Amino acid sequence: MTIYFQNLIENGIVKDIDPDAAAMTIFSIVFHITIYGKIYEQYPKETMEKNMEKSLKIFLHGVLKN
Repeated sequence: MTIYFQNLIENGIVKDIDPDAAAMTIFSIVFHITIYGKIYEQYPKETMEKNMEKSLKIFLHGVLKN
């Protein structure tokens, strides 16, 4: 995943960020959503896929207004 982000940065698709941190963030989002229900026995109202989509959208687009 780090190499993937490095390639995106080199091709000007993603701004200059730490590719290791970006990879870990994506991994953390997926990991958290995947095991959350199993550990806490609580399941989100939406599907796992929808939760991941929303979380990754926040990561990719940020939270600040343009």
